[in-house]
Amino acid sequence: MPRASRLAAARRILFFSENFAAGSVAEELALWLAGRGHRVEAVAAAGTRAGEPQGWWRVEEHRGIRVTRCPRRRAHLPRGLGRELQDLSFAMSSAPVLLSRARRFRPHLVAGIDPAGATLPILLLAARRAAAQSWVHLGDRALLGTPLLRRAGRVSLASFDAAAQLEAAEIGERQRLPLPVWADTRLLHPLPVSPLRDSLGLEPDAIVALYAGSLEPSQGIDRLVAAAGLLPANGAVVFVVAGRGGSWAGLAAATHHLPLRLLPWPRLANLNALLGLADLHLLPAGLDTADPLFPAKAAALLASGRPILATGRVPPPLAGAVLPMAADPEGIAAAIIALAAAPLERRRHGAAARQAAQDYHDKERVFRRLEVALGLRDAPGLAAAS
Repeated sequence: MPRASRLAAARRILFFSENFAAGSVAEELALWLAGRGHRVEAVAAAGTRAGEPQGWWRVEEHRGIRVTRCPRRRAHLPRGLGRELQDLSFAMSSAPVLLSRARRFRPHLVAGIDPAGATLPILLLAARRAAAQSWVHLGDRALLGTPLLRRAGRVSLASFDAAAQLEAAEIGERQRLPLPVWADTRLLHPLPVSPLRDSLGLEPDAIVALYAGSLEPSQGIDRLVAAAGLLPANGAVVFVVAGRGGSWAGLAAATHHLPLRLLPWPRLANLNALLGLADLHLLPAGLDTADPLFPAKAAALLASGRPILATGRVPPPLAGAVLPMAADPEGIAAAIIALAAAPLERRRHGAAARQAAQDYHDKERVFRRLEVALGLRDAPGLAAAS
């Protein structure tokens, strides 16, 4: 593409997100779009990670992106009234900043990434003041029922049934942007043998059934522990659980009498080694259950090239990669035993998982389609024709 055409395609994008930190969806999207040549700024909350200073309003450079940080009243428990007050305090402190940046930066697109309901009015007002399109990307499906959401120019949701959920929320057909969950399939890839096997002292023929993510009852952890209790303590199958959350203490106690090992949640650089530890992955709460610790869990598991055992519905495109299992402990244990005893089946389903990740859930493919759908870039066919 000629240089003039590339410059003409670049857009100014103003991100608005309470959580704009390393590893967040907002940062991931903003960095990718900036790497595509778009001019990107962000308005976000201060102190989005534990230990970071709250402070007052400040401007910083975050990997080449200008970020204006706004104070907020951080809730001790991020739920209920405490969370509502936290969101409201951020909405109030960020409102004048967002309106100011919308006027001075003159964005083509104002993007709200996983916004709280309290911030939606100011997001839409800023877009209108800048004569810009508004885009809301949702990580929390609870916001789908907010009537004000229907006034956004585009609304995206990353989920296995995103299209149905957006339609059920009465988001207009032209507004809907259903997306698959995504993963970086270059960063996450199949490993012949994970270096973590030796550090855990596993036998060479041990079959690792891995659960990775939030350690909360909503993720089916209790049923997983009960299933581990149905297997021999010194058998071939070893449960490995990696994550953090309220069930940690109970899991730590269970390691003394069950075939179960407990690992802390790794840094991003070590995530591929963790996922490569698995001979099979476990999703006791199903493919589409949101995990706050591991938002793109299902796509990442697919990218690791290992078969997945999951409760609930399996979408047809993933039928070769994801095997259904019953939700009760007996059903979970039976599914694990059957797959552990079938090495050829594990390899076949693992290859299908990797192929599905590359075909449907690859971050680069998903983001390029999103860029075109938002009008930030011409469709490849149109660009070639012009």
